[in-house]
Amino acid sequence: MKYLLDSDTFIRSKNDSFRFDVNPGFWEWLVLANKKGLVFSIDRIRHELQREDQLSRWANHQGSGFFLKSDDSATAESLAKLAEWIQKHTTYSDAAKQKFLSSADFCLIGFAHAHDYTVVTFEKDSPDAISSIKIPSVCKDPEFDVRCVNIYQVLSEQKVEFRLKSPPSN
Repeated sequence: MKYLLDSDTFIRSKNDSFRFDVNPGFWEWLVLANKKGLVFSIDRIRHELQREDQLSRWANHQGSGFFLKSDDSATAESLAKLAEWIQKHTTYSDAAKQKFLSSADFCLIGFAHAHDYTVVTFEKDSPDAISSIKIPSVCKDPEFDVRCVNIYQVLSEQKVEFRLKSPPSN
């Protein structure tokens, strides 16, 4: 199974449970899991992470093996299918459609669909929303059927354990 992380997964991990100063093992695991062919993201997500902070520096250090190019023909076909589905969808406002179609999330789902990846996000399904299109709402549609989980599910599925290197000092 291959996982594709969205920008919110990186940002919330950095700001919450997996801060660089508290849980560096998480970031080390991401690198190792990438080398094993399990965890990736796409170039558009890397672009969204570009700020002057530790996450941006970490992302820039990973190279193209972690942040995959999303401009291949298979992805383009999936994006065309996804764009057609979005435009025909009557639940969402025109503004929500335009925002989604120009987002990295749109490209992330298209890449995942084209290459059989599981999308990793903290977003929650919001089927009644008209003003924003959520990743899980699109992924679960039978037309795409892209598996969608959060980072905690990934860690559980991969049986990842973070342990103390040494006991805390008093």
